[in-house]
Amino acid sequence: MRLRIEHTTVFHYAEPISEAYTELRLHPFEAAGQRCLRFSLETQPVGEVLIYINR
Repeated sequence: MRLRIEHTTVFHYAEPISEAYTELRLHPFEAAGQRCLRFSLETQPVGEVLIYINR
C-alpha cells in the first residue's frame, strides 16, 4: 500500500517580523514494513534548511 501525505503549516503574526526560528520534525518514521520513498520540504519565504537525523 502506498500513501501520499501532504502537510501545511501557516504562521500569522499580529505585527510584522524580521526573523523567526522554526523547528520542524516532519519526516516519516521508518520501521520494519514501512519506508519513505520520497520526502520534500518547501519554505516560503525561502530560508536555510538544516537536516538532522535523530538516531
